[in-house]
Amino acid sequence: MENELFWKAFIFETPFVLLKLFPVFMVVFLEGSYSKAFRKYSILKEK
Repeated sequence: MENELFWKAFIFETPFVLLKLFPVFMVVFLEGSYSKAFRKYSILKEK
């Protein structure tokens, strides 16, 4: 692909790639939120 055609295709395809990766981002975010909440809960439970 030439420069201009490549960038048009790249910009067109980017949203589809992000939609495919959305579940992975959600799992990472939810796991981080869960572990942070669990740490806070553990600290409160000890008091």
